Amino acid sequence: MKLYLIRHGETNLNQKGVYYGWTDVPLCSKGEKQIKQLRNIFPQKAWDCIISSPLQRAIQTVKLLQLPSNIPWVMEERLKEIHFGQWEGKRYETIQKEDPIHWKRWINHWQVVAPPKGESYLELYSRVESWLLECVEKHKNQEILVISHQGCLRIILSILLGLGKEGYWHFSFESGAYSFVEYKDRHCIIHKMNQTPMP
Repeated sequence: MKLYLIRHGETNLNQKGVYYGWTDVPLCSKGEKQIKQLRNIFPQKAWDCIISSPLQRAIQTVKLLQLPSNIPWVMEERLKEIHFGQWEGKRYETIQKEDPIHWKRWINHWQVVAPPKGESYLELYSRVESWLLECVEKHKNQEILVISHQGCLRIILSILLGLGKEGYWHFSFESGAYSFVEYKDRHCIIHKMNQTPMP
């Protein structure tokens, strides 16, 4: 299976530096420009399937890539970013001030503690992993395009590389960039990482 992974373009909330996993916002003008420029270097292929997060910023990214309309496109709930609950739309400095005890628990036990009314990292990991295992089984020997978020893409790559839950911290996916990996017989090869047009 060949997987092309794209992180959606930038949004205004990226620029503000706040947590906004499930907050459904569109791309900002910079984010739209990132994806339009990405079209110039992104491979034109007969994709077997496009799979994206159902959030606006991912959907808009797919549309701006101007891919052939005959390619099957699935919006997958399990590829949404982590849900920050009551911390959505807030900077970490604000959270530290307003909710210091919960913040400290979250920092010290980041895998199992969830933001108030949000989800934990392990819950995110579990839903992304369940999708990925299905995808690997269903799309053997196919070329799949995935448009999602930083958290989900980090988990996808850590699982494919056999790095487990701690592998999350070894990667960073840039907004409006694509990466290309190949997965066969439980072996993953990274061919490209964070490809963007030259500035």
